[in-house]
Amino acid sequence: PVAAGPPGGAYRARKFVRRHRALVVAGALAALALAGGLVARSLEAARANREAARANLEAATARQVADFLVDVFAGTDPAETRGADLTARELLDRGERRARSELGEKPDLQARLFDEIGGVYQRLGLFDRAGELFEEALALRRETFGEESVEYAESLQDLGGLADARGELAAGEAMYRRVLALRERLLGPDD
Repeated sequence: PVAAGPPGGAYRARKFVRRHRALVVAGALAALALAGGLVARSLEAARANREAARANLEAATARQVADFLVDVFAGTDPAETRGADLTARELLDRGERRARSELGEKPDLQARLFDEIGGVYQRLGLFDRAGELFEEALALRRETFGEESVEYAESLQDLGGLADARGELAAGEAMYRRVLALRERLLGPDD
């Protein structure tokens, strides 16, 4: 017996595709291009949001560091110092002590301050003290961010600059090459 009945949806779709192949292929390609564009746009928006959040965090950290350092320098009360002039070393030591005591719960900020204070020690020619602070900052950043982070690379770069300042050019170059390789892995070669 012949099984005839009204045509189903699948039958109609097959017939439509056979009759209008070019139109269906063009429509499918347009839909794929649109979907690809939406995916690419979504990925780009997510990357931009991550970068904006990172920039906001960096700006907040910079403000906290600046406020902390201003507070250290503003805290030179003549009653405390009994009229004596404070040296740069004494101010740096005071800032370091405060960073240790007040920022123990903020290792990222503490590491940033150790880098800043270490940089001033380095410019004053106090290389050993600078090295100690740079090493502490490196350890804090290793614990906080891991060895595959831009923050860790910043501390390595400080140590490379210290090696250069000490005249240890081969060690400085090796450190800079390590930093470059890490940054290229994290940020890409064109960053």
